[in-house]
Amino acid sequence: MSEIFDKLLTSRPVDSAAARVLGRGVHYEPQKNIAQRHWKSPPPVIPQSDWPKTDSFHDLTGLSFGRFKVVGYLGKPGSKKQLALWLVRCACGDFESRSAKAVRNPENRGDRCGNCRHLAFLKRQEAYLRNPAAPQPDVRDL
Repeated sequence: MSEIFDKLLTSRPVDSAAARVLGRGVHYEPQKNIAQRHWKSPPPVIPQSDWPKTDSFHDLTGLSFGRFKVVGYLGKPGSKKQLALWLVRCACGDFESRSAKAVRNPENRGDRCGNCRHLAFLKRQEAYLRNPAAPQPDVRDL
């Protein structure tokens, strides 16, 4: 009986869909480098008592945009000319940093982390390869 299972495990997949599933393994990690700061677990954030006390500073904690939700304030990295960074959590569970301008921008409805963006691109690309009449993948997501 075990010989049958050994033969099934070592044989070729039944069809192309099964081949794609088995070829990528159980968990797919993109081999693309992500430009944004990216964390699997949350980095330390600045406590609310230490936030700037100016009229132009607004608390964005709890705001949602795209697949992100603002979790905390990371501060200003380096020079004063750089924008303040906020820690956001993607729907997939990963954390990234975004500027306040990006958080408040209404055009960022589809914003997502680098991994989700890459996986969405691969999904659209595979759909295009299956059906060439479908619209091509968006170049912005590369």
